[in-house]
Amino acid sequence: MKTLFLCFILLIMFANLQAQTINTDFNEFPNNGYVTCIKYTENFVYIGGSFTSVGVHPISKVARYFSNTGTIDTSWHPIPNHDVRAIAIKGNDIYLAGAFSRIGDVERKNIAKISSNSVLDAQWYPKIIGFDGRSTIVNQIAINEGFLYIGGVFDSVNSISTENIARVSLTGAGETDFDWIHFLGGSVFDFAFTDSDVYVTGAFSYVNNFDIHHLTKISLHGGGVDSLWKPNPNSLVFSAQIFNNMLYVSGGFGAFGVTFYFEDGVWKYSGGYPISTFARVELGGSGRADTTWKTNPNGQVLSFAISDSNIYVGGAFTQIGGGNHAGLAKLSLNGIADNSWNTEVNGGIFYNAFEYDRTLSRLYFGGYFTVPSDNLGIINDNQKAINPNIYLTAGSLNGDDNTSVSFWLDNMGADNNAEQTLPQRKPKYRSISSFTINGNPVVEFGQDKGMSIQGSTEVSGGISKTIFAVIRTGNEVVSRQVIFEMGGVASGFNMYIQGFKLYAGAWNSSNAWHASRQILSNRTYLVQFTYNGSKMRLSINGINGEVSSVNYTVNFSSPTILGTNNDIGVGAVIDQTRFHNIPYNGAFGDSFKGQIAEIMVLNTTDANERNQVFTAFNNKYKFGALMQPLPKQNDDENIVSTETTDQSELFTYPNPSSDYTEFHCPENIKELYIYSLQGEVLHHETSINNRHITIRTDSYPSGRYGITTHTESGVYHSLLTIVK
Repeated sequence: MKTLFLCFILLIMFANLQAQTINTDFNEFPNNGYVTCIKYTENFVYIGGSFTSVGVHPISKVARYFSNTGTIDTSWHPIPNHDVRAIAIKGNDIYLAGAFSRIGDVERKNIAKISSNSVLDAQWYPKIIGFDGRSTIVNQIAINEGFLYIGGVFDSVNSISTENIARVSLTGAGETDFDWIHFLGGSVFDFAFTDSDVYVTGAFSYVNNFDIHHLTKISLHGGGVDSLWKPNPNSLVFSAQIFNNMLYVSGGFGAFGVTFYFEDGVWKYSGGYPISTFARVELGGSGRADTTWKTNPNGQVLSFAISDSNIYVGGAFTQIGGGNHAGLAKLSLNGIADNSWNTEVNGGIFYNAFEYDRTLSRLYFGGYFTVPSDNLGIINDNQKAINPNIYLTAGSLNGDDNTSVSFWLDNMGADNNAEQTLPQRKPKYRSISSFTINGNPVVEFGQDKGMSIQGSTEVSGGISKTIFAVIRTGNEVVSRQVIFEMGGVASGFNMYIQGFKLYAGAWNSSNAWHASRQILSNRTYLVQFTYNGSKMRLSINGINGEVSSVNYTVNFSSPTILGTNNDIGVGAVIDQTRFHNIPYNGAFGDSFKGQIAEIMVLNTTDANERNQVFTAFNNKYKFGALMQPLPKQNDDENIVSTETTDQSELFTYPNPSSDYTEFHCPENIKELYIYSLQGEVLHHETSINNRHITIRTDSYPSGRYGITTHTESGVYHSLLTIVK
């Protein structure tokens, strides 16, 4: 189980998507930590989080950029000692909230007020306290009509009992408004305001004395909670925004209008109507969700921002609005995806770090990722993907074994069916649309598309081969799909997909062997396959794959593996393409239903050269791979199986965390494990029997941890980041 879980973690960490170019005005990004909140003004873009520097500047936890130039303002650095989770701005006053306990050397627990020249307000200090010394945190703050609204986990503010929500004055000492006191039974995450009411999201199970869950409406002017407005989503709600007289919400829910009941010590629910993770709700009446408006994401929507004509969303989905968009997407107001707008993120986005600047037509998003840049992304709305190229290179890096040969194709102005020769440097395939993988051009393939490249002595020479491929899988990874094929019936190499695995192998006239690795749909992979005449190895994103045959020694009758007259198939099923271990009959599956960015063939398995290519591709496509591929060369090399179990998602909050973490599962949790990334079990809890559980994490050192929960019907996974 240790190996399986580690491989699952790495699959999440290295998943990549289609991309478009980032705004290049911003060239210094937060390092050594994450961005958990963003706010912008006409002149500045403010970010908060756990980071300890921005570019080369030692600016920690909160920083600001000049919005017109994208340069960091090194004169503004309040120096909180811990995470900043929320920012609110009024004029020259900047309010900070989060998990910190000091600003510089001055005590400021969870909340502070800073001037535009980074001076701490010496008087303003609301005292936020937890029950019986329980840890406190402020998740969100917002300014409305002269008050600062505070949401999080706490029991009193300025010695006035008010559970997880409060409002305080913007001036003076930050006095609590005694006339606006409410009690919410769980974390508060976000606010959305009308002239008369505030809509509150969270993971709560009651509001004052009313059975209202996760989403509520409270009067701003003394009217209390609206007990008739009960959308009752079946799970937590993160973000909220009002637009065109509707309340848009996102979170971990799968249904609205459910009936909650308390049984056997846990909350359960029944009934309702299905709407998954992104919804819009009527502002009045009973708060019924609009069942005609569904974007149908296949994973959680954590964050969103609305412009005049579009909705930008971020989360854990790979499909939304009828398009393939993993993690980030742009939707019309009708909820239809704009499939020409693609951005790659190789990590998580924080729900409070998602802002659209209508003046500059610019989207800001933050979290924990290295693509498209470190932990902060800035995308101009008019940016589009560029036209793709494909490169196929044969030979060694240094030319010692063979002269390097390049085959080059693009998608500009060629007939798909035209015969091509190498000197013409023209494509046999033309892409209809533009695609990129992290800004690097790719070609998309389909059911009847592919291309054939003439074989050559340089490609065919030698018996040792290393083949690299940078690919993005499509919606389907079950049917047989050819990615790359060299050679014909007599002997050759092949990469293909079948049954949620990527296979790579070698064959001669009588035998065939292959290695395989588990893959997912709509993911980008850096594939490396080596064959040195006797041993095959397969790596995807730096993780070794399994060899499925017992005897994998391949004996060829000559040092030349391929006949020079055989074409090379890229993303195609051509006449000479074959799959391993089945007879040749001319029909062996489909062309690749995804995108190919680059393929390189080396006539060597030398570790130094392989590592050079791996490093170059890892940097070029920004995979963020942490493990070097195929490091061993001896006969007892470990071959790692990467079979994975159910990869459904467990939601964790706060994430990143410091003192405590809440785990939210779609089903009642029976067991919970916390792992180190090395697979060591650090915490094991049983007999939980609840969909939600809170674990103290203040004893854990900073780092990343794996979480697994077991329910009656499946296994759920997540990653947790601890920042001290």
